[in-house]
Amino acid sequence: MRKHVISRRQFIRVSSMTVLGSALVACGAPAAPAEEPAETQAESEAEAELPAATTGQYSESPTSAELVSAGELPPVDERLPTNPLVWADYDVVAMEKEQGQYGGTVRIGNAGGINGLATFGLARYTADDTRTFVADMAESWEVSDDATSFTFHLREGHKWSDGTPLTAHDMQWYYDNVIHSEYLDAPMGWAGMETTTDRIVAVDDFTVRFEFAKPNSLFLELSRGVAGGEAGLWSQSAPHYVQKYHPDYNRMDKYDDPKEQFQKEVQDRLPFQMTIQDPERPVLWGWKPFEYAEGQIARLDRNHYFHCVDRWGQQMPYVEVMENLLLGSRDKDVILLKLVAGETHWERRLGSVTDVPFLNEQAGDTLDFIYTIKPEGAQQGIYFSAHADDENMDALLKQADFRRALSIAIDRATINETAYFGLGKIGHGFSLPGVFDPEIDGKWVEYNPEAASQMLDDLGITERDDEGFRTYENGETMTFILGSAPGWHPGAQESAEIAAEGWNAIGLRTVVTVASPGDMIAEWREGISHAYVRSSIGGDVMFDLKHSTGLRWGAPSYRWWVTRDLPADEVQGVEPPDDLKYFLELGDKILSVISEDEREELIHERRVWMADTCWFIGMVQTVPHVLVANKKLRGIWGREEEIPWKLGAGDEEFWPRSWFWTE
Repeated sequence: MRKHVISRRQFIRVSSMTVLGSALVACGAPAAPAEEPAETQAESEAEAELPAATTGQYSESPTSAELVSAGELPPVDERLPTNPLVWADYDVVAMEKEQGQYGGTVRIGNAGGINGLATFGLARYTADDTRTFVADMAESWEVSDDATSFTFHLREGHKWSDGTPLTAHDMQWYYDNVIHSEYLDAPMGWAGMETTTDRIVAVDDFTVRFEFAKPNSLFLELSRGVAGGEAGLWSQSAPHYVQKYHPDYNRMDKYDDPKEQFQKEVQDRLPFQMTIQDPERPVLWGWKPFEYAEGQIARLDRNHYFHCVDRWGQQMPYVEVMENLLLGSRDKDVILLKLVAGETHWERRLGSVTDVPFLNEQAGDTLDFIYTIKPEGAQQGIYFSAHADDENMDALLKQADFRRALSIAIDRATINETAYFGLGKIGHGFSLPGVFDPEIDGKWVEYNPEAASQMLDDLGITERDDEGFRTYENGETMTFILGSAPGWHPGAQESAEIAAEGWNAIGLRTVVTVASPGDMIAEWREGISHAYVRSSIGGDVMFDLKHSTGLRWGAPSYRWWVTRDLPADEVQGVEPPDDLKYFLELGDKILSVISEDEREELIHERRVWMADTCWFIGMVQTVPHVLVANKKLRGIWGREEEIPWKLGAGDEEFWPRSWFWTE
């Protein structure tokens, strides 16, 4: 893997490095965004004036118009909500100023890119600012003074993609009958909620209230605006569809046990990748599934009931068909070649800035490159285990100086050079994206193998075997297992290999295991591996709490933390050491405090703790992320001639509903 990257780097150095360097210099560095509390964002949205579409008249795609003429579809005014969302000035200015055009197909290679086709929520980020929420599926919302409830007002007349009316009762039904099904051993998750204690209540047909057992002022950030799609399975779980498979509504003779029926017919159908395989399943996205061939292609066509119009009164989306070739991260070379050949038109999860000169050399006339700074501080980090199944290694891992020694034994400069062309900055990335604090991001990152080796000696592990590797007191050679998932974002394999080289060099025998991201994390949870390399660490604290060091990937320490107050026989996971308990407590305080000043103090305290304890360590921060789009595909945020840098949070910073072809 690293050899491939170095080979490409050598090619680029002599051919096209100037192109990339000039582009990045022209972009400049992003300013650190100011964090806004959820209640302020809600209030500002309530006061916003959206531009009005043509009163009483909306236009539609030619495909929709043909179906209306054939009597197969109601008129567009009857399909839209009474008050549809109007794609507003702050969205259009950041993208395209001209009117969008209907028609065409957009094809994406990477299977991960299909998630972006379902980007919407009750609220949403504006196109040019992922710190501000505005209305989307909901017209407005209010937050209680103590942040223990968020009340959303839905759009009257909103419908599922099969024309069935959407109501607040649909969301409560899903929460009560699926998330809290009696056939589950424990409630399922919902982003931003503790489902063991929190509730969803349908106040009336068009008002839904999220109620929390404790203050949850950052609910919008944690739930991405109560997002749908991959992040919110409620958006593909219409009651009238799910009830066909739910044992409480339709017992199937082939199952003796209703619990088994619920698992196979309801629970197993929920994941996003299953939804796109079922053309009969109603959704709320801009496109609905209509064709699927495993490992080959997924096709989604227009949702004629989508709730959004542009400033000219045209129902969105513009693009008729979205296709995905379902290629995986290990098919990167195939994805690149299809982009060059014009067979695909957009890639968000491409790879690295190291690919830009190659693509520019091969297809610079047809492709645009969009550079972003993502919400994580460092693109790759290492997470140490607090519950290794090897008792001797577990005892070492619980000593901060052991973890610190491993951190300074890593040659991060080589990672930066081989994986990122030296465009990043060595550091943990615990501060806001684009910010380097030497007291936080620079702590325990300077490469110093001699000091690292001495620290291990000072811990009393001085004996070595015939190969020079350190041993336990019983003479057994220490073996450190580092999990990795090649291709899981740029720099994954380089980080694993170079970390292992550094640790072997100071006498800690290190074995790198290779697995899919899911299997790698599972091995870490079970204590089989002693650390693992994973994409994203630090940065924007809400992103970090939800996706990264907040341990919300099901780590045993976190499972224990959230169930610790339950009866003893219901407590899950493994009790963490005291310093991790302190860290988890800080996370809870950040999520519950209402005062912005107090929250900032807690966030700073959390970052200082992370830098000092080294339970998590970053590799290289402030690495540019590149996205690629066909030049004729418009309505995409962030083209170089417009706004070249963006603090993004995932798929939601690029709204496919606004894309259109110029030809």
